[in-house]
Amino acid sequence: MKDSYMIFVILAVLATPLLPLFLRSKCPSCGKRKLEKMGTETIESAELNKTYITKYRCHACLKHFEQEKSGQLKEAAAPEALESV
Repeated sequence: MKDSYMIFVILAVLATPLLPLFLRSKCPSCGKRKLEKMGTETIESAELNKTYITKYRCHACLKHFEQEKSGQLKEAAAPEALESV
C-alpha cells in the first residue's frame, strides 16, 4: 500500500515541470498551445471605469491577439506594425 503512494508522489514530482505546458491557452487561429502573454494594459475612462486589455502572441503562427477583461481572444495588429504608422 505504501509503495503505491510513493509511486504516485514520484510521478507527481516528475510531472510538475510540465504543468505550464498543459496550462497554456490554445491559439484560436492554429489550435496549438503556444500562446504567450505579452502584458496587460489598464485603460481608464472619464467615468472612472477601468478596462483591462491583455495582449498575447502565438509562437506557432506568429499572430497577435487581444483579450478585453475575460472575454474572447480577438486578432490584433502586431505592435511593430502600429509603431511604424
